[in-house]
Amino acid sequence: HLFNNARADALRAELHKQASEAAARADAPVSSTGDADAELRKLADDWGVEAEAAFSVERTFQDQGIGSALMGRVIRSARNRGIRLLFMSCLAENAKMQAIARKHEADLRFEYGEVIGEIIPDGPDYFSLLAEAADDRVGYMMAVLDLSSRLVKAA
Repeated sequence: HLFNNARADALRAELHKQASEAAARADAPVSSTGDADAELRKLADDWGVEAEAAFSVERTFQDQGIGSALMGRVIRSARNRGIRLLFMSCLAENAKMQAIARKHEADLRFEYGEVIGEIIPDGPDYFSLLAEAADDRVGYMMAVLDLSSRLVKAA
C-alpha cells in the first residue's frame, strides 16, 4: 500500500515541508467579497511568529456569520504560516467583534478604550493547507466569474 511504508511517510513529510515553505513565502492572505474584507498582516518586514488579524463586515451584512467565517480563515492562514500568536483589536464598544474573538478562543484584555485579543493558532496540517488552497482557488474563480459578468453587462 502506498500510504503504509517509510517511503510514503518521507514523501508526505517532504510535501508538508514544501507546502509550509510556500505558504510562508506568500504575501499577506486576503479574503474579500466587496461587502467584507479580511487580512492577515505581518508585524515586521517578513513573516515572524506574530501577526495581526484585521477584517471588517459592512453593517448590512452583519449578523450572518460572515465575520466569524472570516476570522476562521485568518486564523487558518496564520497557522499555515507558522504564526504562534495572532493579535486583533477593536473598540471597547464593539461587542460583535468581541463575541467573534471569544468564539475563536481569544484571550481578551481591555486597554485604553479598546480590546486587544490574542489567539494561539494550532500548527499547520494537511487539512488546513488544503482548505486554504481550495478557498484561494474558489475565490479566484469567483472573481473571474464576477469580472466576466460585469464585462458582459457593460457590453
